[in-house]
Amino acid sequence: MSQERLTTAQIAGLFAIAEGRCDATEIEPTEAANKLHCEFRLQIAEFQRPNPLWFWQIEPFRFLIDPLLDQGIAGWGRRMFAQENPTLAVARFLGKRQKPGKRAKNAKRDFSITRAVVTKMEDGMTLDDATDLVAPDYKLEADTVRKIYLRRRKEVRAARHRI
Repeated sequence: MSQERLTTAQIAGLFAIAEGRCDATEIEPTEAANKLHCEFRLQIAEFQRPNPLWFWQIEPFRFLIDPLLDQGIAGWGRRMFAQENPTLAVARFLGKRQKPGKRAKNAKRDFSITRAVVTKMEDGMTLDDATDLVAPDYKLEADTVRKIYLRRRKEVRAARHRI
C-alpha cells in the first residue's frame, strides 16, 4: 500500500506549525516536524525505487522531491548543526528532549517579598515606597523587588484572601 504525497500547500502549512509561525498547542510543532520527516523519507524512497522508464529520460530524478520540502529540511539541518551542541538540538527538535524548565529555587523568598510589599501597600504606601522599604531587608535593589512583586502579586493576593 503506497502512501499519498502531501501537496506543497500542506507542506507549507506543516512548516508553519513546526517553526512556530502560527498558533499551535505544545505538541503540534513536534507532530508537524515528524510528518514532514515521514514525507521526506517517503519521497526519498520513491526516488530510490527503480523505474525502467527512467533509462530513457534525460533527467529522471530532478523533480521527484518537493523543492519546498527539500529546502525546509536543509534549512533545519543547517540551523541545528550551527548550534553549540547539534546532538541536543536534534533531540529537542524531534521532541525527544525538552528544554529544562525554570527552577523555583527562590519561590519561597519571592513569595515572602511580595507578601511584604502587599502588606505595606495595604497600609497606604505607594508601590515605590513599599519596594524601597522592603529591598534592604532582602539585600536586593528596589527595582528587583518591584519586578518580583509584579510577577507574583496575584498569587500572593489570592493566598491572602483564602486564609
